[in-house]
Amino acid sequence: MTAKTRRHWRNAGRCLGLVLSIMWLAGCAALPQQSTVEKIRREQAEDLKRRNDQIEANYSQARLEAWDRRDQECNRHLRIGMTTSEVEAIKACWHVLYDGRLMAWNTTITAAGQSSQVRWGDGYIYFQNGVLVAIQK
Repeated sequence: MTAKTRRHWRNAGRCLGLVLSIMWLAGCAALPQQSTVEKIRREQAEDLKRRNDQIEANYSQARLEAWDRRDQECNRHLRIGMTTSEVEAIKACWHVLYDGRLMAWNTTITAAGQSSQVRWGDGYIYFQNGVLVAIQK
């Protein structure tokens, strides 16, 4: 009976060794997959960041182009000979208006009349006795 028991233990040991070997191999095979998953996640995060940066750059460029178009539209409506109220009525230039009035007036009063300099976008406009006489860009 002892010989049969030894044989059973030997076979059980072999089976246990086989099972442990299979488990160890399965664990080794899973490790590269884990690093592959982490690598894919890292690449996806970098790709998402790159896309967000591109979207931000496109948005900034579009915003600058919109400001340029608005300034061009603003200057397109200005004409020599307009009165101050006509200039204030130009709604395309809302960034130079404060409560419907032009901002940053510099006024000089002389015996010949009143002259004014007003900040307009990137330049200045000049009035003589309430009439637009010059546009400086």
